[in-house]
Amino acid sequence: MMLCPVCRTLIAALHDHRCAASPGTVRARSGNRDPLEYQQRKWLSKAKDTCRTCEHWGHRDNRTGCLIAPNKPCDIEIYQILGKPCFDDPPRYGERPKYIQFPDFHWDGEGGNLAVCTVVAGEKAEELATYTLPQMSRFAENWGAELVVLSGDQFPLWPMANKFRVEGVAEQFNRTFYLDIDVWIHDHCPSPFDHLPEGKVGLFNEYMFDHDFYIRDLTMFGRLDLLKKETSFNLGVAMLDRQHSAMWHPPSRAKEVTHTTEQTHNQINLYDLGFDIHSMPAQWNAIWVWDQRYREKDWYDKTWWDEAYIWHLAGCPHETRIEILSALTSTRA
Repeated sequence: MMLCPVCRTLIAALHDHRCAASPGTVRARSGNRDPLEYQQRKWLSKAKDTCRTCEHWGHRDNRTGCLIAPNKPCDIEIYQILGKPCFDDPPRYGERPKYIQFPDFHWDGEGGNLAVCTVVAGEKAEELATYTLPQMSRFAENWGAELVVLSGDQFPLWPMANKFRVEGVAEQFNRTFYLDIDVWIHDHCPSPFDHLPEGKVGLFNEYMFDHDFYIRDLTMFGRLDLLKKETSFNLGVAMLDRQHSAMWHPPSRAKEVTHTTEQTHNQINLYDLGFDIHSMPAQWNAIWVWDQRYREKDWYDKTWWDEAYIWHLAGCPHETRIEILSALTSTRA
């Protein structure tokens, strides 16, 4: 059962929001700049602005929420338990186990020295692969690396979990350069195996652009202690050695997941395992959504996108991705 847009917004508000007649109870202390408390105030304000307009919002079983939601106001169980419902992702309905149990991901290849690895899971990914895989294959050969394509969706309940399969590849190669399937390697891109240091996990830190989703995920995992590091690494492009393969190890189970949960979980692994980190320059992972959002800001360096080695079309509508990739491939032809 789907919810109306207003109800979705309200479900994303604080757990203790009491609707228009009785305003919510979250109050910030004067001068408090705690990022989680700021996020709570933002949720509450958004809910209070919209709750008067929603005919589905009311009281049931001593709860306040959307009356057409099944059984409880918020179907995102882990956020409901923690009292911090998800702000960006709508509830997902349908049959699913109470807990998500992850399969035993493994890779049966022989391994070797260098690998370029990507995951192709789902119809949209397969369409993107028709444009990006030939380019990956060409560069892998130029770099003296084996291209490893983890195809097929081994976990339809949460396709992003297929990225955990990279662990099985990384533990078989001395070094692995991972790329999301929605990346384009430009012709002037040098070998990452020559330019990114060994002994460290190479990732791009996107904390300066946005970290609200990171606060949300860390809250879910109960790891807000990591906020003080001011890092939010994008996992669409990653360089790692064999010794770092456990960074990709999945959680034992999860109650609910979002489009960034696997990225946040891997970052928790990264810190808990004590791996050294190389914060790779932006040209190795130039992210479409940040260029679109901040390109005209004074502090934004347009060369991050214009002179990038790798474009990562994260946050880009699928149709726009296809248009961009089609133009790039036709130019090469």
